[in-house]
Amino acid sequence: MDLASRLLFLLEVSELGSFAKVAEYRNVNRSAISKQITKLEEELEVYLLNRSTRAISFTAAGVEMLNQAKQHRTVLSDSKRLAQNYHTEPRGELKIASPTLFGRQYVQQAVTIYQEKYPDVTIELLLEDRLVDVIGEGFDLGIRMGEPLESNLIARKIARNRLLLLSSPAYLAKFGEPKSIAELEQLPAVVYCAPASS
Repeated sequence: MDLASRLLFLLEVSELGSFAKVAEYRNVNRSAISKQITKLEEELEVYLLNRSTRAISFTAAGVEMLNQAKQHRTVLSDSKRLAQNYHTEPRGELKIASPTLFGRQYVQQAVTIYQEKYPDVTIELLLEDRLVDVIGEGFDLGIRMGEPLESNLIARKIARNRLLLLSSPAYLAKFGEPKSIAELEQLPAVVYCAPASS
């Protein structure tokens, strides 16, 4: 258990009035609460509580630590509330990388629809055919064709990418119909090659 968690225990002891009530609230053994408060005192090297068989009271240092614990709890509550806002209504920046043709045909339209629905999100869309380094270049989302290469990325299949080999009748009439990959490779062609990632 860390310092922040023990401070919250101290605050609960103050608010509920005893170790026993905190233990009941937390559904743990009373001695566990006492041990955590003792460890807090050891960590801070100062006594926080005056204990007796009938009651507990806070030392001057204990009162100061209670103030710190209250501030800490407020920060935690604000952080949780802020995180919940992101669950209910997306906001912030979203950086997306997509192959050029696919991005122009599909992603740009999706981005426009998304921004109309969530105006608090700013989207940067990179349309480029090189294989971007999603993590290294700070992208939140990268759209790829084929099998993912990086094992440390979370991948989701969004659609099948069917490839067809087509030819015009005039081309086949002029050069003949290939019967194998080797024959196909011998036919005249202009080949597009995207630059590899560095």
